[in-house]
Order: sequence, then structure tokens, then C-alpha cells
Amino acid sequence: MTHNRECPKCGLIVEWTRGEKVTHVVRGIGEITAYKMHLICPEHGEFEPRAHAKLNEAWARVERGMKKEGFIL
Repeated sequence: MTHNRECPKCGLIVEWTRGEKVTHVVRGIGEITAYKMHLICPEHGEFEPRAHAKLNEAWARVERGMKKEGFIL
């Protein structure tokens, strides 16, 4: 998530912005705190590049597998 992205409308390089706090309960480890990350152009608002959509899809797949195996309650 450290790779900055270019706004598709104006070309401004935008850094990731930390959003809502999310807590996951993992068996054997306890609670893990993470944050949803967003790309927000000051002129055009929030945008989501294809890479971000692919990341969300991959994370959902991992989360489903962890729930299936009982790692996430």
C-alpha cells in the first residue's frame, strides 16, 4: 500500500489515506487491527484504481479461507 497512485482525471500523484479502523479476531493470535485505505484526490474526490479493486478481491478470498479454516471467528 505504499505505492502512490495517479488521479485518473487530473494526473495528480495521490498518497493513500487511512480510513476506518477494522479489527479481526484471529484464533491463536488474538485481535489484529487494520485500516481501510483510500485514494482521495483533493480536486476530484475518492477514486479506486484497478489495482485497489484486485487487492480487495484477493483480500476477500483470503478472508473467506481463514473463516472456513476457523482462524477468524
